Amino acid sequence: YQRRVRGEMSAEDIKDSTIRQEVWDGTIPVAFFLSPSDLSGNQRTAPEPYFSNLPRISYFPIVTGNVKEYFSPFVTSALVDQPLWFEAKGIALKGHHPIGILYDLFGDHQLPWEVIVHFSGFPSEKLILLESLNVMRSHWINTMKEASYLKHGDVKKMNSLTVAETQDIWEFFVNNKFDAFWKINEKLASDKDTIRYVPVRICKQDRFLQEPVLPKLENGQEETLGGVLAKQVGQYFHQTEDGSVQTTSPCKILVHGISPPLETPILWLSQNMSHSDGFLYIILLPS
Repeated sequence: YQRRVRGEMSAEDIKDSTIRQEVWDGTIPVAFFLSPSDLSGNQRTAPEPYFSNLPRISYFPIVTGNVKEYFSPFVTSALVDQPLWFEAKGIALKGHHPIGILYDLFGDHQLPWEVIVHFSGFPSEKLILLESLNVMRSHWINTMKEASYLKHGDVKKMNSLTVAETQDIWEFFVNNKFDAFWKINEKLASDKDTIRYVPVRICKQDRFLQEPVLPKLENGQEETLGGVLAKQVGQYFHQTEDGSVQTTSPCKILVHGISPPLETPILWLSQNMSHSDGFLYIILLPS
């Protein structure tokens, strides 16, 4: 990994199928606990937690149908059809963000990650109500279009997909079919020399930052992870005249749970470690 991200790759090597597969296969063990406030009065004791190994790149609304089925017998019938939501250490978890992002922001290295399941009191002021998988799919597709627009300046590549391909890429993602997903997703890719902006989101616990990121500097050199951070979160990073980047305030940078070197080309990260929606998510945690 170190050799790949330190710039020791040719143009042909920028798309690394091994890294993509490892990103796709990443999981987080989660222990789901029913909120005590939702326990039916007929139940004397709380049910045992429900354990599941969840894909980092997936979303809670996609993978928690079994969680709802498991806990439903322990709540009153009036709550069974209410929208499910999740909490960790007092933080309402946003279902439209990938599970790995939520864990890296709020998991605090806890394994298994303890998550509270709520059937009541949906906090509409904090969370987007994803009433069905179709709503989740629409949000995901729209985010893909946003990423495509940043890369190409339009959404022609997204619109060029057939109706069947647009449906299939979602189904392949949901059903964990890596090769089939990437066969379609490659149609949305661009040559590295034609990318307009790199779709990047810098994720802090209180907000996400999204600014245009050029793949190259004015001198033709590749933009790096450190360069992007120095430009967008200058309170934590400083770029010197020779181009090197130094931290000015203690913090941790994570991409899919690991800390890439600051000199990693941002385009390489985008090509190989973006999420399924096309965005590269960079976690910034103050130390």
